Amino acid sequence: MSELCKVAYATGGTGGTRVFDVGAAGGTRMTLTTTSTSEFSIGNDELMGADVAIERADPREASTDPFSGCTPSRTGDIKFADLQSRFDAHTDEFELKGKRFLEETIGRFVDRKEPITIVLPGFPTKTPNHGSKVLGPLSDRAEELALARLEKFCASIEEVYTVGCKVTIFSDGRVFGDLVGVPLENIRAYKNGLKELVKEAGHTHIQFDGLENYTKTDDPVQEVLERFHINQMDMDARIANEPDIDNNFRSFSQFMERDMAHRWEGKSEAEMRKGCDQVARKMMLRNVGFSSLVAEEYSHAIRVSIHCYNNAGPKFGIHLLPAKRMDTPRTPWHSVISEDIDGTVHAMDLKDVDTDKYDLVYKHGRKWGYV
Repeated sequence: MSELCKVAYATGGTGGTRVFDVGAAGGTRMTLTTTSTSEFSIGNDELMGADVAIERADPREASTDPFSGCTPSRTGDIKFADLQSRFDAHTDEFELKGKRFLEETIGRFVDRKEPITIVLPGFPTKTPNHGSKVLGPLSDRAEELALARLEKFCASIEEVYTVGCKVTIFSDGRVFGDLVGVPLENIRAYKNGLKELVKEAGHTHIQFDGLENYTKTDDPVQEVLERFHINQMDMDARIANEPDIDNNFRSFSQFMERDMAHRWEGKSEAEMRKGCDQVARKMMLRNVGFSSLVAEEYSHAIRVSIHCYNNAGPKFGIHLLPAKRMDTPRTPWHSVISEDIDGTVHAMDLKDVDTDKYDLVYKHGRKWGYV
């Protein structure tokens, strides 16, 4: 973990409030408070987009003037728990609402002395577009990097909160697979491949969950839709009136254009657009049902997502693959990885790989990535 930032427990505080003094590179200091009954801090230098790490420091180092030498711009750069913002500053609400929501959620784990639980819906299956987007139907270097990123993040929290942190990947392959033409056996093989990667790497902070653990019928998707009355929902109205829903709808529709490219061959632009929107609406309805299930079963957890949110809570957007904070997030199941000699990682569509510069490598007997 880098030493850009330190957190020292300070004995000050009133009315049950705990005060933390933060020292950053260059001598800048600020305070952070929590109403938790136990000392805690949370740091993140990669997963959520901030080059900031938080760690324990000697309480005797606490400044008597915590804002000494602190400028407004520098103060804004130091986050107590800096989640990746996907929107411009004027639409992101992490500072206004999300930070407080996150602090309270973490505080409940700390007060109970329980591992912090993070739930991430995702890792459904590889896109069916193996011709121009990905190398094949199974996990590869992209998933390997994403899982390592999650593991590293949880381990960094454990350095300052020894009770630990776990991330649960709630696979949504069964939710969407049939809509994009991915057979169930491919979805199962992909998930099993993820578990093998976790085992092979020795990751100890990642676990998996799925619809099968919460449904009883042969049609788990329909069961979830009925359970949460999703079929009665006016999705068009929600798309029109809720920015987060509209953003997800647009993202789904754009993905359908590329993921289902074979289906649109010979179609006009208007026909393709109509078809993409129809599939996207179905995906949105299922997504609402699936999200409702996750919210119910993981009401205690920190909920993170690969989709764009305003970060006000209860969901917070993250990058699974290396990216700049405001870049459009890429997911491993839609990406191929190429790596430079210096270790720089690039996530992209298969068709965009410079094969004159990078060579294809194999692992586990299959195409793995480019170096």
